[in-house]
Amino acid sequence: MSFLIGTILFILLQGHGISMTVTPAGLHPGSPFMLSIQGLVTGTTYNVEFDKRALSVSGTGSTDLLLGIDLGHPPGTDQVNLYAQGITMPITFTTVQVQGYAYPNQYLKLPKHFVELTPFQLKRVLKEQAKLDRIFAADKTRPLWQMGFIMPVNGIITTPFGVKRFLNGEQRSPHTGIDIAAGIGTPVMATNNGIVCFTGDMFFGGKSVVIDHGQGIYSMYFHLRNYTVKKGMRVKKSQVIGYVGMTGRVTGPALHFGIRVMDSRVDPQLLFSLTPKIQ
Repeated sequence: MSFLIGTILFILLQGHGISMTVTPAGLHPGSPFMLSIQGLVTGTTYNVEFDKRALSVSGTGSTDLLLGIDLGHPPGTDQVNLYAQGITMPITFTTVQVQGYAYPNQYLKLPKHFVELTPFQLKRVLKEQAKLDRIFAADKTRPLWQMGFIMPVNGIITTPFGVKRFLNGEQRSPHTGIDIAAGIGTPVMATNNGIVCFTGDMFFGGKSVVIDHGQGIYSMYFHLRNYTVKKGMRVKKSQVIGYVGMTGRVTGPALHFGIRVMDSRVDPQLLFSLTPKIQ
């Protein structure tokens, strides 16, 4: 048997009986979604690939994964591919329909020092963003999260995800999290189980915490008055990790809460409505 024929037979055998479904059906840029896989062969390692990002999964029969459509993803048809490790041809796939979506505009008039950065401030901001980018790009495949994600603080959402912001008449980056207004000192909870992978004082975010939930999922908590966790600490869902403040660039007491899924910027409010059951 030639190598090519053997490879094709291997792919067919590995993919036999495997199915993948996407929930929910209506998706747009910024949507997290659940990928349910059935029929995985125990002891086999697979790679799930979507939007040029890959995640390793061990064969355990069935599993639910959380994936996300980045805020900047264009409308159209995309594809989730499943590979057997070491094989370059997908053994099965499912399609994802990404619909167009018009996020609202937000116009704010702010003091000049809130909008314009000095060269020193810009250098700091770029350095901090690069550090976060390295964290979000890290290959974390072991799931730490369990079941659904929860709202991290009791408060009112004042700025939703995806809003196109215009500051003093100039368009800026869209809002990649949700702002939750609450009184100073209101407890902030971990949205799910995970490991604290960053704590620090950032220019825009002020006192900040980032939690790694495994499988490429990270949550961010900005503008804290103070935090009660340290880097490397394991936390449980609903555990208090800090308290609402108004540190960093913020005009009032609030929590900026963000989610990254395999480095895709997704709407936390949509994530709260997903309830994966199998890991």
